[in-house]
Amino acid sequence: MDRGVRKLNERFIAGDPLRGIACFVVVFWHVTVALAQITGQGKISPGFKAELGVAGLPIAHLAMIVMFFFALSGYLIGRPFVAAVVREDARRPNVRSYARNRVLRIVPAYWGIILLTILLVGLAGDRLARVMLFFFGAHVYWQGPFTERIVHAWTLDVEIVFYLLAPLLLVPLARVLRGRGTEVQRAGLLLAGCAAIAIGSIAFGHDSHKDGLVPLGVAWAFTPGVGLAIIECVARDRLDGRALGRWIAWALVAIGVTAFVAHTWYVDGHRAQNLLAGIAVGSFLAGPLVWQWATRGCWRILDRPFMHWFGIRAYGIYLTHVLVLFELRHVAKNFNSLPVGILVMFPLILGISTVLGALSYRWIELPFLQRRLPWRTAKPPAEPIAAPSAAPPEPAKVVV
Repeated sequence: MDRGVRKLNERFIAGDPLRGIACFVVVFWHVTVALAQITGQGKISPGFKAELGVAGLPIAHLAMIVMFFFALSGYLIGRPFVAAVVREDARRPNVRSYARNRVLRIVPAYWGIILLTILLVGLAGDRLARVMLFFFGAHVYWQGPFTERIVHAWTLDVEIVFYLLAPLLLVPLARVLRGRGTEVQRAGLLLAGCAAIAIGSIAFGHDSHKDGLVPLGVAWAFTPGVGLAIIECVARDRLDGRALGRWIAWALVAIGVTAFVAHTWYVDGHRAQNLLAGIAVGSFLAGPLVWQWATRGCWRILDRPFMHWFGIRAYGIYLTHVLVLFELRHVAKNFNSLPVGILVMFPLILGISTVLGALSYRWIELPFLQRRLPWRTAKPPAEPIAAPSAAPPEPAKVVV
């Protein structure tokens, strides 16, 4: 059966649902940590063992899920840039439109939550100059008391560094490498570069959100996504319609689960745990991606209307949940048991954050998203050469 020509940048069907799942887990983890501190009067046992028993350790290790956001960005943002290096039929992305779109996507909602936080909590005893760094995605380099009120903003600072480096590194490579060697050779060269960055970043350390060098310390988290974008250039069409792709997809999920288990129970070294976290988040991203390469579809458990709805609004939910948690801290003080506190507070905080995220998407994000410009264009297909015919051609129609 003719399956037709595939677009270079076809939509990743599971992208929004996966983002929504990651956001859900992050909210749960933050609620758990905050409630553990409140109910334990500032003291938390290693791995939540005293508070949650055998469930504590795997819940504690869910912290790695924030790295999934970076891996997903590595794939979605890096995809057109690496295609321009590897594929002969891909154009270089329009960097000016790319920069405009990143600002429209990230800044309005982010500035909105910063202003709302300042309105509700003031400067929290911090310097105005230091708080102003939040508006430029640079607060992680000079942190103060206000940082705790919007602690998750460090991930935005890290993302912004990646948004800057992706075109700065890959556009020149597209100019230098295009037309040299084969597509597989160029892909192999880029994969080697990703591996070198991952190894160097993990060895460097400095991956704490309180460390000003954290953008370098977590650079490894972007490399699984960028690596998948590179592999896609040479493997997607080869897996199209093949049952092998389905087996690979399920195997990748199994690898992700195995890496998470090893990360949780069997490996203690910090660098080794980061390596396992990279394998885990990369595998969880690669599973549904490879499934789409092979089937042009998505697992039904992910491809549900609500999963897409929640994932599309996940950015606003992610931005607002810490503020909601802070404003409801007085309610959390009524619980002496962490499990009971989670059962009550998590649905409440998630529900309020979802409403705020939906409002943010409708009234802040969407109006700016509609102003975005195309920047991932591929070369138009070559005009087919007509077969010779004895019959004279029909006169061309004039379109007015």
